[in-house]
Amino acid sequence: MIKHRIPRIKDSLQFLKQSGYDIKYILDIGVHTGTPWLQFSFPKAHHVLIEPDVNHNDEIHENYKKYSYELINVALGNQIKENIDLNLVHEGKAFGYTSKITTLDSLDITPRWRGGNSLVKIDVDGYELDIIRGGVATCCQFDLMIVEAQLPYMGELISDIEHIGFKLWDIVNMDYEHGALHQVDLVFRKQDFIMSQVGEYPDYDFFRQGSEYHESN
Repeated sequence: MIKHRIPRIKDSLQFLKQSGYDIKYILDIGVHTGTPWLQFSFPKAHHVLIEPDVNHNDEIHENYKKYSYELINVALGNQIKENIDLNLVHEGKAFGYTSKITTLDSLDITPRWRGGNSLVKIDVDGYELDIIRGGVATCCQFDLMIVEAQLPYMGELISDIEHIGFKLWDIVNMDYEHGALHQVDLVFRKQDFIMSQVGEYPDYDFFRQGSEYHESN
């Protein structure tokens, strides 16, 4: 049976797993109450969870009780600041939150724990560029990066991330606002990682919203 790719993060991660990525370490920046697609895709990985809002802690602990994880309550940016008012979003609702901001590099996080490959995911409602610029030394140690990108910042994000040794590999999870494309998830992989060939996929595949795949087996 021929498999088809569609622009969805679970499909993207499944293909990467089949191509040789063995993710053992995940840095999840902006976890909110959990990231189910990372938990589903890599249930045996160690999850390092970054979340500035301590009000989510009880739900995080409940959602990750069957996983190897650690939680760090901190807000990240491109420099260290005290008592900064942040605009956070949860389930489509915006709210204000006051927190100290530090840089990702100041946390001294290394993804080499347990061996295998590593992944960093950044979903922070528009603060992605600040976090990357304050965490270049940390980010470049990872094998995969998944970054939420709002359209106005997409070009800068791609440029900054590719500058530290990654290559854009996939674009998934298109979100629309008032009928217009608002944001996507960008999947980057290290340029020097050699992917194994994955069978069962056609040489050329297409996805068009509203179209139907031809049947093939």
